[in-house]
Amino acid sequence: MPDPSLSFERDLRADPDIARLMGTLSLDHVQARALLTEEVAEYARAGRRLHLAYALALLARVHALQGDGEAADATARQARQLFKEEGAPSGEALVLHSMAIRHLVGGRQAQALEDLNRALPLARGSGWPDVQACVHNMLGVVLNDMGRHDEAARTLREALELPAPTLSRSLSLRLHGNLALALARGAQRAKQRQDGDWRSRADEAVEEARHVSRHVDELLPGDRAAFLDTLATALVAQGALDEAHLALDEAQATFDADGDDLGLLYTSLTRSRAWLESHEPAKALQALSRGREAAARSGATVLLDELELQASIAHEQLGDYRAALAAHQAFYRWRETQVLALAEERARSLAVTLDFDRAHRESRHDALTGLLNRRGFDELFERVLGRAGLNAGVGLALIDLDHFKQVNDRFGHAAGDDALRLVAKLLTSECRATDFAARLGGDEFVLVVQGDRGTAAAVCGRVLERLRAQGHDPGTGGPALTISAGVAETDRPEAPATMLARADEALYRVKAAGRDGVQVG
Repeated sequence: MPDPSLSFERDLRADPDIARLMGTLSLDHVQARALLTEEVAEYARAGRRLHLAYALALLARVHALQGDGEAADATARQARQLFKEEGAPSGEALVLHSMAIRHLVGGRQAQALEDLNRALPLARGSGWPDVQACVHNMLGVVLNDMGRHDEAARTLREALELPAPTLSRSLSLRLHGNLALALARGAQRAKQRQDGDWRSRADEAVEEARHVSRHVDELLPGDRAAFLDTLATALVAQGALDEAHLALDEAQATFDADGDDLGLLYTSLTRSRAWLESHEPAKALQALSRGREAAARSGATVLLDELELQASIAHEQLGDYRAALAAHQAFYRWRETQVLALAEERARSLAVTLDFDRAHRESRHDALTGLLNRRGFDELFERVLGRAGLNAGVGLALIDLDHFKQVNDRFGHAAGDDALRLVAKLLTSECRATDFAARLGGDEFVLVVQGDRGTAAAVCGRVLERLRAQGHDPGTGGPALTISAGVAETDRPEAPATMLARADEALYRVKAAGRDGVQVG
């Protein structure tokens, strides 16, 4: 039987209302905001909490893209709380994706990377290609900004290898556009190092960028300026400088009209690279000056290290070596700041991972015995039972500790806890790698054994004999502990509830016969 979380996510993908909400990923931001605002109000009125959570997560994304940070934070908090209560890995990934955009727009790349590193396993775990592609796409953007172009290209290619029919055309176009940018910037770096493959990388970048430019007006008209900057970056890497300047003229005019300072920072850097390629350093410095002004207005620190590096090259071309040295020193200061921010991000990410792993374990294990609890048992048993008969049969034993209430009443709860731990220890010692035990609550245990018929009953028999052999219970000084076990077996997939019911009937017969025994149903 498939993982229940994947089955749940498939049900969500088949839900037409969820599909309509996810369709806003392909809409213009203004359209998406209007539609999602209506959906949030409607789902809130109807009390449809899971649908409301998705609508809020997607609305937080739109707020972030439009630079409305306070609204993005508030909306994401609401979505996160609902997902915490309702579940769904894809939804949690969308919330983190929205917050990553929020940080990216504010120029906080390290924090965006932290959110995306947390979102990626959730997106993969959801099995939902569109969600995975969204997270991969934003991860590619952030890695590009941080100068990690090869990593960006790898993560974007991975997203483009997801099943094509499931990805929207607009999302696929964004992936191609960001891949073009990663290839172009990687080609520029390789060209500076005189790496022999820079030409092929530049050519591939231009090919990807031209593919995007053919479809951007149809699918993503609001992103045209950003993709023009990407095309210009690829053309500069290739050496087609006149065409690059034409693309930059249009992109810069759009960013100017929209008041998009982050966009102006990108175009200023691309323009500077073009002027440096044609050995016109004075014009490059003018472009960099405009980039500094845009960065100051936006409050962003992203790419300031690259800005100083280009300034250093421009001053050196002009023969002003004092200014070149000062710019190069500023470059190293910004790069050091980025490295420290990345180190802090990695430390936070590791702490989050450890906290998540600990919380995951604690939510599925019994604190007293260390065995799986009911939740952990349900999840694992469903998967094991779904494979029954493929390699081996499955035996299920429901086990009760006989007269456990008397142990607690006569000797105290500490002695009762010792008795429960002893049974758990014996059950664990009899488990092979393919078997597991769980405590369902109170004195109720369960054992799942994979193997031939009779294996589960034999294991329970050995545990019973070992308890009897101890004589007086060492924890209480009272009578020896005994167990009653009812066993059900199957060699084909079966509903968990059905098998549990058969085991429970067998356990009832053992108790009716006086306890201290094992029966197979």
